[in-house]
Amino acid sequence: MKRLGLLLLLGVFFDCSPTYTSGKTKCSTDNKCPSGFVCENDGYCYDAKEAMCTSSSTDDTCDSCLKKNCCDSMSTCDANTSCVELSKCVSNCSSTTCYSNCESTYPSGVTPLSNFLDCGDSYCNSSCSSSGGTGGTSGGTGGSIGGTGGSSGGSSGSGGLCAASSSDTTCTTCLKNDCCASVSACMANTSCANLMICIYSCSTSSCESSCESTYSPGLSLFNDTIDCGLNYCTSSCASS
Repeated sequence: MKRLGLLLLLGVFFDCSPTYTSGKTKCSTDNKCPSGFVCENDGYCYDAKEAMCTSSSTDDTCDSCLKKNCCDSMSTCDANTSCVELSKCVSNCSSTTCYSNCESTYPSGVTPLSNFLDCGDSYCNSSCSSSGGTGGTSGGTGGSIGGTGGSSGGSSGSGGLCAASSSDTTCTTCLKNDCCASVSACMANTSCANLMICIYSCSTSSCESSCESTYSPGLSLFNDTIDCGLNYCTSSCASS
Protein backbone atom coordinates (compact mmCIF):
# COMPACT_ATOMS: atom_id res chain seq x y z
CA MET A 1 0.00 0.00 0.00
CA LYS A 2 1.68 3.20 -1.16
CA ARG A 3 0.62 6.03 1.15
CA LEU A 4 -2.93 4.69 1.50
CA GLY A 5 -3.34 4.42 -2.24
CA LEU A 6 -3.34 8.20 -2.52
CA LEU A 7 -0.86 8.19 -5.35
CA LEU A 8 -3.18 5.94 -7.32
CA LEU A 9 -5.73 8.73 -7.22
CA LEU A 10 -3.11 11.32 -8.11
CA GLY A 11 -2.28 9.25 -11.14
CA VAL A 12 -5.95 9.37 -12.14
CA PHE A 13 -6.11 13.10 -11.51
CA PHE A 14 -2.89 14.07 -13.21
CA ASP A 15 -4.29 14.13 -16.74
CA CYS A 16 -7.23 16.32 -15.67
CA SER A 17 -7.42 20.10 -15.47
CA PRO A 18 -8.17 21.37 -11.95
CA THR A 19 -11.79 22.49 -11.66
CA TYR A 20 -13.53 23.31 -8.42
CA THR A 21 -17.14 23.75 -7.38
CA SER A 22 -17.98 26.25 -4.68
CA GLY A 23 -19.18 24.53 -1.52
CA LYS A 24 -18.14 21.06 -2.71
CA THR A 25 -14.42 20.93 -1.97
CA LYS A 26 -13.29 20.52 1.62
CA CYS A 27 -10.61 22.82 3.04
CA SER A 28 -7.22 21.26 3.68
CA THR A 29 -6.27 20.29 7.23
CA ASP A 30 -4.68 23.72 7.75
CA ASN A 31 -7.77 25.52 6.37
CA LYS A 32 -6.29 26.26 2.95
CA CYS A 33 -8.12 26.22 -0.39
CA PRO A 34 -7.08 26.43 -4.07
CA SER A 35 -6.35 29.89 -5.44
CA GLY A 36 -9.53 31.91 -5.85
CA PHE A 37 -11.36 30.07 -3.07
CA VAL A 38 -11.69 30.72 0.65
CA CYS A 39 -12.20 28.31 3.54
CA GLU A 40 -15.42 29.05 5.40
CA ASN A 41 -16.60 28.04 8.87
CA ASP A 42 -18.33 24.90 7.60
CA GLY A 43 -14.97 23.49 6.48
CA TYR A 44 -15.59 23.82 2.74
CA CYS A 45 -14.00 25.98 0.05
CA TYR A 46 -16.14 28.68 -1.55
CA ASP A 47 -15.48 30.86 -4.55
CA ALA A 48 -13.83 33.97 -3.11
CA LYS A 49 -15.89 36.39 -5.18
CA GLU A 50 -19.09 34.55 -4.36
CA ALA A 51 -18.28 34.44 -0.65
CA MET A 52 -17.36 38.11 -0.58
CA CYS A 53 -20.42 39.32 -2.42
CA THR A 54 -23.25 37.18 -1.11
CA SER A 55 -25.86 39.30 0.66
CA SER A 56 -26.19 38.90 4.39
CA SER A 57 -28.90 39.96 6.84
CA THR A 58 -26.20 41.85 8.78
CA ASP A 59 -25.18 44.04 5.82
CA ASP A 60 -25.51 47.76 6.31
CA THR A 61 -26.14 50.23 3.47
CA CYS A 62 -22.43 50.50 2.70
CA ASP A 63 -21.93 46.72 2.60
CA SER A 64 -24.88 46.27 0.27
CA CYS A 65 -23.68 48.97 -2.10
CA LEU A 66 -20.11 47.63 -2.28
CA LYS A 67 -21.25 44.06 -2.80
CA LYS A 68 -23.59 45.15 -5.58
CA ASN A 69 -21.28 47.57 -7.40
CA CYS A 70 -17.69 46.75 -6.49
CA CYS A 71 -17.58 42.99 -6.13
CA ASP A 72 -14.88 42.43 -8.75
CA SER A 73 -12.38 44.91 -7.32
CA MET A 74 -13.24 44.00 -3.74
CA SER A 75 -12.72 40.27 -4.25
CA THR A 76 -9.54 40.91 -6.26
CA CYS A 77 -8.10 42.86 -3.35
CA ASP A 78 -9.25 40.28 -0.83
CA ALA A 79 -7.46 37.53 -2.79
CA ASN A 80 -4.22 39.56 -2.76
CA THR A 81 -2.34 39.29 0.54
CA SER A 82 -0.47 42.55 -0.02
CA CYS A 83 -3.72 44.39 -0.75
CA VAL A 84 -5.34 43.07 2.43
CA GLU A 85 -2.29 44.00 4.52
CA LEU A 86 -2.11 47.42 2.86
CA SER A 87 -5.77 48.06 3.63
CA LYS A 88 -5.18 47.18 7.29
CA CYS A 89 -2.10 49.39 7.38
CA VAL A 90 -3.70 52.51 5.89
CA SER A 91 -6.85 52.12 8.00
CA ASN A 92 -4.71 53.07 10.99
CA CYS A 93 -3.13 56.11 9.31
CA SER A 94 -3.80 59.75 10.06
CA SER A 95 -1.06 61.32 7.93
CA THR A 96 0.18 61.19 4.35
CA THR A 97 3.56 59.98 5.63
CA CYS A 98 1.89 56.98 7.17
CA TYR A 99 0.04 56.23 3.93
CA SER A 100 3.28 56.46 1.96
CA ASN A 101 5.03 54.11 4.36
CA CYS A 102 2.23 51.58 4.03
CA GLU A 103 2.38 51.72 0.25
CA SER A 104 6.16 51.26 0.34
CA THR A 105 5.76 48.24 2.58
CA TYR A 106 3.06 46.60 0.43
CA PRO A 107 3.71 47.92 -3.11
CA SER A 108 1.98 45.06 -4.92
CA GLY A 109 -1.24 45.85 -3.09
CA VAL A 110 -1.42 49.48 -4.19
CA THR A 111 -3.13 48.96 -7.55
CA PRO A 112 -5.84 46.50 -6.45
CA LEU A 113 -6.64 48.57 -3.35
CA SER A 114 -6.78 51.77 -5.41
CA ASN A 115 -9.15 50.09 -7.87
CA PHE A 116 -11.45 49.05 -5.04
CA LEU A 117 -11.39 52.48 -3.40
CA ASP A 118 -12.00 54.19 -6.75
CA CYS A 119 -15.02 51.97 -7.29
CA GLY A 120 -16.31 52.80 -3.83
CA ASP A 121 -15.83 56.50 -4.43
CA SER A 122 -17.68 56.26 -7.74
CA TYR A 123 -20.66 54.19 -6.64
CA CYS A 124 -20.94 54.17 -2.86
CA ASN A 125 -19.66 57.48 -1.56
CA SER A 126 -22.98 58.50 -0.01
CA SER A 127 -23.84 55.00 1.20
CA CYS A 128 -20.50 54.63 2.97
CA SER A 129 -19.99 58.22 4.13
CA SER A 130 -20.93 57.34 7.69
CA SER A 131 -19.81 53.73 7.67
CA GLY A 132 -16.40 52.25 8.36
CA GLY A 133 -17.37 48.99 6.78
CA THR A 134 -17.54 45.60 8.36
CA GLY A 135 -15.30 42.57 8.41
CA GLY A 136 -16.46 39.22 7.21
CA THR A 137 -15.69 35.55 7.15
CA SER A 138 -13.40 36.02 4.18
CA GLY A 139 -11.26 38.64 5.86
CA GLY A 140 -12.55 41.62 3.96
CA THR A 141 -10.67 44.65 2.72
CA GLY A 142 -10.19 48.00 4.34
CA GLY A 143 -9.17 51.52 3.46
CA SER A 144 -10.84 54.92 3.53
CA ILE A 145 -14.15 53.43 2.43
CA GLY A 146 -13.93 50.41 4.66
CA GLY A 147 -14.13 46.78 3.76
CA THR A 148 -16.84 44.27 3.51
CA GLY A 149 -16.91 40.55 3.88
CA GLY A 150 -19.67 38.07 3.37
CA SER A 151 -21.12 34.79 4.36
CA SER A 152 -20.42 31.72 2.36
CA GLY A 153 -22.77 30.70 -0.38
CA GLY A 154 -22.97 28.70 -3.55
CA SER A 155 -24.33 25.45 -4.70
CA SER A 156 -22.67 22.13 -4.34
CA GLY A 157 -22.09 19.70 -7.09
CA SER A 158 -19.33 17.86 -8.88
CA GLY A 159 -17.38 18.42 -12.00
CA GLY A 160 -13.96 18.66 -13.56
CA LEU A 161 -11.16 17.30 -11.44
CA CYS A 162 -13.37 15.80 -8.77
CA ALA A 163 -16.15 14.48 -10.97
CA ALA A 164 -17.30 10.99 -10.07
CA SER A 165 -16.54 8.16 -12.49
CA SER A 166 -18.08 4.73 -12.82
CA SER A 167 -14.57 3.26 -12.52
CA ASP A 168 -13.84 4.95 -9.17
CA THR A 169 -12.88 2.69 -6.30
CA THR A 170 -14.11 3.33 -2.75
CA CYS A 171 -10.74 4.96 -2.06
CA THR A 172 -10.92 7.19 -5.12
CA THR A 173 -14.46 8.27 -4.28
CA CYS A 174 -13.47 9.20 -0.75
CA LEU A 175 -10.43 11.17 -1.89
CA LYS A 176 -12.37 13.01 -4.59
CA ASN A 177 -15.05 13.98 -2.10
CA ASP A 178 -12.83 14.94 0.80
CA CYS A 179 -9.36 15.82 -0.53
CA CYS A 180 -9.96 17.58 -3.84
CA ALA A 181 -8.55 20.89 -2.59
CA SER A 182 -5.23 19.48 -1.41
CA VAL A 183 -4.80 17.16 -4.40
CA SER A 184 -5.54 20.00 -6.82
CA ALA A 185 -3.25 22.43 -5.01
CA CYS A 186 -0.45 19.89 -5.33
CA MET A 187 -1.08 19.35 -9.03
CA ALA A 188 -1.12 23.09 -9.68
CA ASN A 189 2.40 23.35 -8.22
CA THR A 190 5.18 22.16 -10.54
CA SER A 191 7.44 20.84 -7.78
CA CYS A 192 4.60 19.03 -6.04
CA ALA A 193 3.33 17.53 -9.30
CA ASN A 194 6.84 16.35 -10.21
CA LEU A 195 7.27 14.93 -6.72
CA MET A 196 4.03 13.04 -7.16
CA ILE A 197 5.19 11.57 -10.47
CA CYS A 198 8.59 10.70 -9.01
CA ILE A 199 7.23 8.93 -5.92
CA TYR A 200 4.54 7.22 -7.97
CA SER A 201 7.27 5.24 -9.72
CA CYS A 202 9.12 4.32 -6.49
CA SER A 203 9.16 0.92 -4.82
CA THR A 204 11.57 1.72 -1.98
CA SER A 205 11.73 4.28 0.80
CA SER A 206 15.16 5.41 -0.39
CA CYS A 207 13.66 6.21 -3.80
CA GLU A 208 10.92 8.26 -2.14
CA SER A 209 13.50 10.12 -0.03
CA SER A 210 15.48 10.93 -3.16
CA CYS A 211 12.35 12.29 -4.84
CA GLU A 212 11.59 14.44 -1.81
CA SER A 213 15.11 15.89 -1.88
CA THR A 214 14.92 16.61 -5.60
CA TYR A 215 11.54 18.32 -5.43
CA SER A 216 11.69 19.72 -1.89
CA PRO A 217 9.71 22.94 -2.70
CA GLY A 218 6.66 20.76 -3.35
CA LEU A 219 6.99 18.64 -0.22
CA SER A 220 4.68 20.72 2.00
CA LEU A 221 1.78 20.63 -0.49
CA PHE A 222 2.39 16.94 -1.10
CA ASN A 223 2.29 16.20 2.63
CA ASP A 224 -0.95 18.18 2.92
CA THR A 225 -2.47 15.77 0.41
CA ILE A 226 -1.15 12.76 2.29
CA ASP A 227 -2.44 14.16 5.59
CA CYS A 228 -5.89 14.66 4.11
CA GLY A 229 -5.96 11.05 2.97
CA LEU A 230 -4.90 9.89 6.42
CA ASN A 231 -7.52 12.04 8.12
CA TYR A 232 -10.50 11.20 5.92
CA CYS A 233 -9.90 8.05 3.89
CA THR A 234 -7.82 5.60 5.94
CA SER A 235 -10.51 2.89 6.02
CA SER A 236 -11.65 3.48 2.44
CA CYS A 237 -8.10 3.17 1.10
CA ALA A 238 -6.83 0.44 3.44
CA SER A 239 -6.82 -2.18 0.69
CA SER A 240 -5.58 0.07 -2.15
